[in-house]
Amino acid sequence: MSIRMTSDHTELTFHYMRLDGQVETLLDFLLRRFRYLDDQEWRKNIKAQRLWVDGKPGRTNLKLRSNQKIVYLRPDYLEPEVDPNFEIIFEDDALIALSKSGNLPTSPSGKYFKNTLISLLKAQFGWKKLYTLHRLDRETSGVIIFAKRHEIAQTMAAHFRNKRINKIYSAVLSNHLPDNSEQEVAEVYISLPIGQDLNSDIRIKQ
Repeated sequence: MSIRMTSDHTELTFHYMRLDGQVETLLDFLLRRFRYLDDQEWRKNIKAQRLWVDGKPGRTNLKLRSNQKIVYLRPDYLEPEVDPNFEIIFEDDALIALSKSGNLPTSPSGKYFKNTLISLLKAQFGWKKLYTLHRLDRETSGVIIFAKRHEIAQTMAAHFRNKRINKIYSAVLSNHLPDNSEQEVAEVYISLPIGQDLNSDIRIKQ
């Protein structure tokens, strides 16, 4: 899939391939590929001519063939708001390390294309290519590192695979650990379901 961003929409282009010879309509494919919109929403998009197949307006009942070119003109208002704050904490000619906020996806996927860390970096600094060395989920704040060149990305990927780079995650507690004045608590094991903060804009994964 290729992505081209304009002032008011994101143009997604991909080539359709049938799954095990299964015949799908355009609507069937969209419901399978982009699950964040339901049947009625996709019908509205098709009617508004936001879906094009081989240069022609798409139809809900159009039966797709392999290698057909599908273009989705995705309006920007469909993209959820994020926290766009980040800080560059290290940069040289090979790497860049940033501290990103929570509620900010790293790379384009799902509902997010323009409102991602990579897109914000490219728009703000004009970088045409950045290589993601590891990922932080949208909900996770912290340090993330990108490579500026392909050969650096390969070297760093090997370091991650060989566990030469350690990642440390910190958790914020809403209560206090038991106070034991006689013995310092070195390690705590908690085996409880993760709950949801109903006052938070960020979904906590189960």
